Amino acid sequence: MADEESEMGRGRKFVLSWFVILVGFLNLTPALAADCFSLSPQAASGKVFEPVKARKLTSSEQRQIDTLFRKMAQQWEGETQGYFCMGTESSPRKRPDNYQVTAKVERDSSGNIRLEADLFSPPKKTRRRENLRLFSSHDILRIDVNSSSGDVGLVSLDNQHLEFIQTFRVTHRQPIKRDDDEEKEGEVSILPVDDEVSILPEIDDDAEEDEQEKIRFKTFSTAREIVRKITISGAYLTIDYKVYTQGVLSSASTWRMKKAR
Repeated sequence: MADEESEMGRGRKFVLSWFVILVGFLNLTPALAADCFSLSPQAASGKVFEPVKARKLTSSEQRQIDTLFRKMAQQWEGETQGYFCMGTESSPRKRPDNYQVTAKVERDSSGNIRLEADLFSPPKKTRRRENLRLFSSHDILRIDVNSSSGDVGLVSLDNQHLEFIQTFRVTHRQPIKRDDDEEKEGEVSILPVDDEVSILPEIDDDAEEDEQEKIRFKTFSTAREIVRKITISGAYLTIDYKVYTQGVLSSASTWRMKKAR
């Protein structure tokens, strides 16, 4: 009997352990559960990159966005957990990008909102600021600017959550050698949004004219898709975003915040 009870006890512990693991897995946010270099929504559907098609919000959708924006207009504090995708598709690795965050969301007289966030990384001892503006006052959901260049594609919406896709192209200029130079042009790397650096050469005013004439440029663009999901539940606000570059995931982040006291 004792052996039987002991066996049952071990069985219960085994089941409980797997239950804890399963709960932890299910609680993973979409951004942090995503795999580096996984396909973007457009690439997964077999489409070539194209701008999103914005549409006019229905009266019901407009009310839901107004409700969501009104709930967001608070002071918030919490943390962000994210990463940049490094390496290659066959051998990916994630570089962590985590911060403590305090944010203020204000709603203007037209119902649009502006989020201003201060992010601090204790390990790196670095600080940065981020802004997010969302518009719906023209009956179209937009980001950053209240014009067609800010149009986004609405994915899903209710009184507690909003998900949308923003697509755009980033143009780059890269210095290259003359055609008769022995050095060949290298492949263009995929740069995460927050890791982009200027690739324009530094021009020395004292440089000889014949040296400057050797510099030529090639222009290229990278396609970007950013999927954002905003969820507000009681005193908690979560913002998930995934950034896709050239059709694959290049970075992701989740902001978990609570109303500040």
